[in-house]
Amino acid sequence: AFAHSGDPAGELAAGRGAAVHADLLGWDTLRLTGADTAAFLGRLCTLDVKGLPTGATAPTFWLDARGRVEASAWLVRTGDDDFLALAAPGQGAPLSALLDRYHFGEAFEIQTPSDHHWRTLAGPGLPALLDRLGWPAPAPGEVHHVPWGLLARTDRLGTPTVDAWLNDAAWATVRGLLTDAGAVETGALTLERLRVLHGAAAHPAEYGPHGSPLEIGMAGITDGKGCYPGQEVIERTLALGKPPRALRRVRLTGPAAAGDALTADGKPAGLLTTAVSLPDGEWVGLALIKRRLADGTEPLHTGDVLAFIDAPKEPR
Repeated sequence: AFAHSGDPAGELAAGRGAAVHADLLGWDTLRLTGADTAAFLGRLCTLDVKGLPTGATAPTFWLDARGRVEASAWLVRTGDDDFLALAAPGQGAPLSALLDRYHFGEAFEIQTPSDHHWRTLAGPGLPALLDRLGWPAPAPGEVHHVPWGLLARTDRLGTPTVDAWLNDAAWATVRGLLTDAGAVETGALTLERLRVLHGAAAHPAEYGPHGSPLEIGMAGITDGKGCYPGQEVIERTLALGKPPRALRRVRLTGPAAAGDALTADGKPAGLLTTAVSLPDGEWVGLALIKRRLADGTEPLHTGDVLAFIDAPKEPR
């Protein structure tokens, strides 16, 4: 499902040691506007939307009554009553339908912009890249406006990450400037590899109907916020301690696929949520593992493939 452009090994090396850039042409964007937008969204999602400043970005979730994720997006607040929602491929329509389901006369409108698209810039060399270009360098969670769009610092790949909202007229120019400044152009496969290597969760792979967002940390959930579907389950889980599973990066001894069950001594141990091959043939993945096993050193099994849990690390 993921394509690369050029040299896969070189692109991955650039993403791990310098900077890469790639189009997000398959990603979905909703523009949410109207005087009631912040209040309306705040009643439905896990984030304190009213408290999100203009010029800021944060992830959020929309949950069902069981506390499982129905929809998720990165919200970018561009004005008092103006938001962009960046959703994973194929997730814009379900989010739009969910919002429409709860919409009963509020001053709120959903649009699907057609004159912009996103480009991701990522890697440890990102601050230096932005400096060479003379562009503002947003801190994590900040959004900076530029003449051709905006720069939103999401760090959603687990490494310094900026999602750039480009108007179509500037697309070719910005693309060329990034390459000329030393960023390596790549594709979605390299971005997916970087995400997994950095242990960063994504929707709908790691958090979806199969799990709770608490399993991947508190990012996107405003502590103590009430009055949203699924809130009782989230608060109960927090009160009782920790969720029963934790997200971990795993090293695999062969090919595997998202959705494969993990076992220990023949008993259920968890779920493989993402699996991807690296240019050298190694397989790595992310998995939701029963908490009592998540910090263990014994390999888990998925069929004939072994899954070795990497050193314990709280998910991003």
